[in-house]
Amino acid sequence: MKANRWVLMVCMACLCHVLWAGQRSWSVLSPDKQLKADVFIEKEQVYFTLSHGQTQVLLPSRAAMRIQRGTVLGENVSRSVKTKQGSARVTRDTPFYRKSQVDEAYTWFLLQDRKWGIEFRVFNGGMAYRFVTQFKDDSLYVEDERNEFCFAADFEMCYLPLRGMDTDFQGLYKQAKLSSISADEMIAPQCLVRLDDGKCALVTDFNVRDYPTMFMQSVGGNILHGYYPKYPKKEEAFGKNMTRSRVLERQDYLAHSIGKRTYPWRVVLVTGSEAELLDSDVLCCLADPCELKDVSWIRPGKASWEWWNACNLTGVDFKTGVNNETYKYFIDFASQHGIEYILMDEGWTLRQQPMDLLRTIPEIDLPMLVNYGKEKGVGIILWSDYLPFDADMERVVREYAQMGVKGFKIDHMNRNDQKVVKFAERAAKLCARYHMIVDFHGVFPPTGLQFTYPNVLNYEAVLGLEAVKGKKELDLVTHECIVPFTRQVVGPIDYTQGAMRNATKDGYFGNRIQPMSQGTRCRQLAEYVVFESPFNMLCDSPTQYEANPQCLDFIAEVPVVWDETKVLRAELGKFIIVARRKGTVWYVGGITDWDEREIDLDVSFMKGREVKVYRDGVNADKNAEDFRVENIPFSGKLQVHLASGGGFAAVVM
Repeated sequence: MKANRWVLMVCMACLCHVLWAGQRSWSVLSPDKQLKADVFIEKEQVYFTLSHGQTQVLLPSRAAMRIQRGTVLGENVSRSVKTKQGSARVTRDTPFYRKSQVDEAYTWFLLQDRKWGIEFRVFNGGMAYRFVTQFKDDSLYVEDERNEFCFAADFEMCYLPLRGMDTDFQGLYKQAKLSSISADEMIAPQCLVRLDDGKCALVTDFNVRDYPTMFMQSVGGNILHGYYPKYPKKEEAFGKNMTRSRVLERQDYLAHSIGKRTYPWRVVLVTGSEAELLDSDVLCCLADPCELKDVSWIRPGKASWEWWNACNLTGVDFKTGVNNETYKYFIDFASQHGIEYILMDEGWTLRQQPMDLLRTIPEIDLPMLVNYGKEKGVGIILWSDYLPFDADMERVVREYAQMGVKGFKIDHMNRNDQKVVKFAERAAKLCARYHMIVDFHGVFPPTGLQFTYPNVLNYEAVLGLEAVKGKKELDLVTHECIVPFTRQVVGPIDYTQGAMRNATKDGYFGNRIQPMSQGTRCRQLAEYVVFESPFNMLCDSPTQYEANPQCLDFIAEVPVVWDETKVLRAELGKFIIVARRKGTVWYVGGITDWDEREIDLDVSFMKGREVKVYRDGVNADKNAEDFRVENIPFSGKLQVHLASGGGFAAVVM
């Protein structure tokens, strides 16, 4: 098999030589010389290839964009095309990220033909390109964009199949050879391709503004294409109280924009291992700079949340539900344990058509709750559906900001066309003006807005813990060992972990009133370290946490933003172990699939005197809630046993 692969690579190299012979071509090398993009013009069309060391990643792949009146950028390239090339670096403070500062060098190349160009950037860990236009038109229509990713061999790919273009980007991942993926499957970006020699590549888009985000589709063989939803022409409201929107008919263009602009980056991250991919900062460096002069008011943190646990308090003398007494209990709990927020999810608004977000149900006195929270040092975040928020955004944000509400969780966009992408940026910008944070749910994966408007603290776009409330067939344990390698690479992830009811593989069953997680108790603790989330949920009820004080202590103290991150060990779909530092304290979290594991870690790079370890109990294979906590002297080594579906967390002090 290796011999056949070698022959194939020699043949491909010869083919590339024939294609490039006598043609205009340019090479762009990463600063460490490991990654090389070759850009060339063949038959007046722009192509690029990509290689990493001796590994060919992409064969000749086309880049083209069709704009109005049949003009195709990337085709019919003139003989007078101009080029520029140089090097640069991006250094930026990242206060709400997995590290406090990012510093990355890259080589850039610009191919300029008349009023348009293509810019390439090659970092040590990835390549990106984007179109740039310099037309004078105040109005320009993009009819289509062709992004080819022609992989050099029939590699295995881990990808998320979608149900169609109206999607919340939630589902379970599949793994298959590139050639076996059906052209009928709509695929989410963040496709992870496993290359030779343990290397991997991840395809995505980034810095998407005023433009639709990308889908992927197979077009046969080893080739993936970018695919984009057209702009909505006709929509209808549906759902409870008609608060959601779906597209009935679309225009014949992707985007209506302006003649002078840059377009989103098309990105291929390439790393020497899957673990390296998890700590890539390339995407951060491709985002537009922060547009806020002052970010000191932005307060990342955690929220006590009622939806997942169905307001299921015990031992209280009032009827729990969406009412003042329940939310005051949540506020008291948050205040007592240093939790920054409570999240008031669906149900607090008056049920009517059209929905008026400024009218609450009789059981809720929102000004009273906001003032009560303020006295206790706890902010309130409000949930809203997309349509009512969009219908009266300025009034809603202004009046709730004046009341003292701290932000919004906006849900059920369930699309990624230009209209919804523009909505997300308008919401982020308006909320920033009124010093409010944003958590997007029912949304496309992050594409860089969180760096430009850092009051956007979190995104969903993932099948999270909420999915197991009423479903038996989902395997979230394996899924959780895939998400950090795919969806999480592009940005923060609102997975909503923290369950105190935990079940083994055989013991789990769906329960909407008293929901449980799959896997062990310590797995839930570890996920506060493994998953990146500047705005993090405590999904279970306050009384469940109060009954488990050791777990509550860890969840309450674990940070949500970090100064440094190191991926210690990781393998797609099997396990992941991450170390993160805040100040002088290191936190380590690890989760495994349904296989038990013995883990030996070298943590000698940390400085500490003592390690507190949260371990799966010896009987966690029978009772997933079995765990133990122990303090051990710091020795630079850490040995842990992970039960089936298990995990561990450690604090190095």
